[in-house]
Amino acid sequence: MMIRQTAQRTSLPASGSWWSESGPPAAQHRLFLCICAISLVLFRAPLGALARLAFHDGRYTYVAAIPFISLGLIWLNRRSIFVIARYHTGAGLAFVIGGLTLFAVTIMTPHLTPENNLPIGILAVIV
Repeated sequence: MMIRQTAQRTSLPASGSWWSESGPPAAQHRLFLCICAISLVLFRAPLGALARLAFHDGRYTYVAAIPFISLGLIWLNRRSIFVIARYHTGAGLAFVIGGLTLFAVTIMTPHLTPENNLPIGILAVIV
């Protein structure tokens, strides 16, 4: 009796990097990472203000833990989340336009106090 073992793909692809993979999923991953990098650059002012608030005011220290908790929850449910995830240009574009509109509001309304401007800027980051 011969037993066959099947190899499971648990490491990087043969090319050495998922970045160099081809096909629609790899292209979507690269696009997502590029959009994340552009968002970090574009929203550096509200994110910096939020980080300063979180680290200098004891009432808001929990804010620094939110990204880590979110990533942990996504990691725990990654199998069920990413099975149903789909690429939809129209919906994504609507969210990008909404976020950029909110960000434009924060830039074009200098009369708002930082207490009022920061929540709008952070909402733009989230959207």
